[in-house]
Amino acid sequence: MNNKKRIKIINICLLITLTLSLTACDLFSKKVKQEDFSINTEWINRDEINESDLKIETPYLTLYYPKEYTDYVTYKTHNEDDEYVVDFIGKLNKHKEKLFSIAIGTISDDYSSLGTVTDDDGVTYDIGLKTYEFGDDSWDESELDMMASMQEAMNYTINMLSQETTYTRP
Repeated sequence: MNNKKRIKIINICLLITLTLSLTACDLFSKKVKQEDFSINTEWINRDEINESDLKIETPYLTLYYPKEYTDYVTYKTHNEDDEYVVDFIGKLNKHKEKLFSIAIGTISDDYSSLGTVTDDDGVTYDIGLKTYEFGDDSWDESELDMMASMQEAMNYTINMLSQETTYTRP
């Protein structure tokens, strides 16, 4: 094979390699489509605890969060001054935000009263709710809607407090 033909074949191979590389780079640089979340509101009409619900044991009572969102919600417990706090955290795509917190103990003024709970020794503790804002320009509409629905599910958690015999509404 002569040199001209060999150079021509090498150039064609290089051109094909370059074209494939640029195509692959373009595919990887395109924004990955975000998951389109479907909002499930079956929990709204439920007045009994479902065994698949997220169950959070606290030293004072048990909290429940609807099973429909357990793939997207986690929780964290911690003590803060004279409060035992459960933070409910929503996770969607690259976003991770606090949805709401429930505090038990001597609750601070930034919590709304949900009632009281009495322990085995007859000591009564306040229960409070705090909600959080979330979202900015990086959120798409389906993410905001889903996160808002997960935050709204706090109503289920509040309603299920009535299942606790030691709970008293305000």
